[in-house]
Amino acid sequence: MKNIAIIGAGQLGSRHLQALSRLSFESNIFVVDPNDASLETARERFNSVAQNLIFGINYVKNIRKIPENLDFSIIATNSNVRRKVIVDLLNQSICENILLEKVLFQKLEDYIEVDNLFIKKNINAWVNCSRRMWKFYKYLNRIIKYESINKVLVTGTDWGLACNSIHFIDLISFLCRLNKYSLINHKIDKVVESKRNGYFDIIGELGGNFNNNLNFKFVSSNSGSASITIKIFTSSNLYIVKENHTKNTIRFWINSKEQILEKSTLLIPYQSELTNIIVSEALGAGKVDLPIYSESARLHIPLILYLMTLFNNSLNKRYNLCPIT
Repeated sequence: MKNIAIIGAGQLGSRHLQALSRLSFESNIFVVDPNDASLETARERFNSVAQNLIFGINYVKNIRKIPENLDFSIIATNSNVRRKVIVDLLNQSICENILLEKVLFQKLEDYIEVDNLFIKKNINAWVNCSRRMWKFYKYLNRIIKYESINKVLVTGTDWGLACNSIHFIDLISFLCRLNKYSLINHKIDKVVESKRNGYFDIIGELGGNFNNNLNFKFVSSNSGSASITIKIFTSSNLYIVKENHTKNTIRFWINSKEQILEKSTLLIPYQSELTNIIVSEALGAGKVDLPIYSESARLHIPLILYLMTLFNNSLNKRYNLCPIT
């Protein structure tokens, strides 16, 4: 019997929980959230999909109610409390495998403290930048492997430039096998309040480069309803990817010619179809198709520092943190 914990039972945490209903081995699942409404949402969503009887499931409001030994933990809280939750979890329980949501943390010192903690306790940790798991991007990674990527352009309507840029920074890192980049310019049309209270996002542009060579620009506009479009310019070809998150499908062109691929390759998977794979692979071979913590932290930090300065200037504040999640 495996012990698995989900800390944070909100919208995303409950989707992680639904995915655990797909596990093929006996599990004792603990869902932790101080909010009764969040626990009830998680309970309803799990019950709507759970079909086998190999699970024990426990909904608790306090982290001290979970076992002293865990096989896997999922931290699906907001970024402002995630470091404290990790510290509290590891003071309460021994857990060798952890999945973290992004954006990881708001403060630079949290990245360093958690890295030291994971090293000290010999913990395997991954960050949920899930495009690396999608069949389509695995396919694209194979066909683009021997080409030199010169430029990446990401555009769309109101897609969360501040909180979601890390997904595309991670995607570029995955495709070009580089992990050092700089943000060098921006154009801010508007700073907007996030859907989550107390957080902000941006309408506008961010630009930068990897290894002073591969240039990228991310654009989020507030007009129309454009799908996320990714254009990848290489030394040989132009690759165009359109992600339709309403229909959960992808369309793909190479040099203006649309590519006909297997239907499963062009589907955008739900989180409720992925977390079970992550847990099974981590507890099996120990290899997961996600960035490990240290790799993702290196990609997070330049973005967090750049955005913190940007928000301070735009909002006339003196934040010592980056108010995104």
